[in-house]
Amino acid sequence: MRGGRATFIIMLALAVAGRCTAAGVIARVNGEEITRSEFGRALVHSLGRASLDSYLDRALIEQEARRLGISVSDRQVLERAELEVDMRLRAVIRNSRMGPEEFRATTEGFGWDLQELRREIRDGISLTRLRYQLLTEKILQPRIDLSEAPLRRHFAQTRGPRYSAAHVLAAERRLAEGLLRALREEPEMWDSAVVHYSLDRSSVPYRGRIGPVPADSELGRVLAEMQPGELQLYEGREGWHVLRLLRDVAAEPVEFEDVRQEVRRELLAGGLAFRPPVHQLLQEERG
Repeated sequence: MRGGRATFIIMLALAVAGRCTAAGVIARVNGEEITRSEFGRALVHSLGRASLDSYLDRALIEQEARRLGISVSDRQVLERAELEVDMRLRAVIRNSRMGPEEFRATTEGFGWDLQELRREIRDGISLTRLRYQLLTEKILQPRIDLSEAPLRRHFAQTRGPRYSAAHVLAAERRLAEGLLRALREEPEMWDSAVVHYSLDRSSVPYRGRIGPVPADSELGRVLAEMQPGELQLYEGREGWHVLRLLRDVAAEPVEFEDVRQEVRRELLAGGLAFRPPVHQLLQEERG
């Protein structure tokens, strides 16, 4: 309903755009005048706060880019689009809680075409939106830590050795210890334990999967001491985990120096994610 209402208002704006008076009256409905300011408030209300933020973002991005002499070419946008495809595909694999090889084998087993998936991802990318994203990355690049240590950490997390694992998360140690004993005696009860006891409800559809876990993380170092199928107790920030190691995830066959620039672009793009609206950041930058 909201989308239909917004479309109607935009169409109305186009229809009456050429009939504005000096007093700012853009239309009359049953003899009642509608002013430009009233129309503007209705438009903002219908589209919502997110749309206003988006509009402010684009306006400020354009202004700041002109002030700094920053521009992007069509070629740069297309190159950024290819990086976006790669990043979104990595996100799909990560959200499946599988390593790349397991994901590829699973999709092939279902007859899915990864190239077709890449095409679908590419078709869903707006080059106009991506142009603003690229401008934003250039403007705010000084705010993102792109030194050697973060680059290598990102490389290790996305391309280094990892572990595919699952867990049952419990709030209390006593419950976790009881689950550990029961599951060691009856491993086939794993799925039931995940469904009925795990506090991590987001992992339930994945049979408790949490991986891939980077090998250089705290949890990764715990999993490094386990054998596939082994169960072990682990205390984390969220509570007590009954861990189950599924398999090792081999490092990708690439060297850091060979993909340094790609890793840098990924870290820059990822560093701007989950932040406040861009107009707030730019106001802080200029403030």
